[in-house]
Amino acid sequence: MEGRSRYPQIDDLLFTTCRETDYNSQCTCYKTEKKHVGIITEIERDEYGHDRYVRVEWFTDRPINYQEKYGFSGATIHNLRHEFEIIRDGIKIR
Repeated sequence: MEGRSRYPQIDDLLFTTCRETDYNSQCTCYKTEKKHVGIITEIERDEYGHDRYVRVEWFTDRPINYQEKYGFSGATIHNLRHEFEIIRDGIKIR
């Protein structure tokens, strides 16, 4: 899954915005219209090798829907292109 795969990798730069929900409307990204920016620091895989917990070190305020203990699911980052942008080696992964 190297190279251009949208599955997250350690050291990927991650840009995200929160989904439009009442709960997420409390997040700073709605007030500032800026994205959350962080770097993927840890990936914990399940017994099948899937990215269960992807943890991020945030450069900006962390998203309101991000939990330090669990992070994000790798499948969520991979599938929700409108919510997550991955930059790897200076290239946007599509």
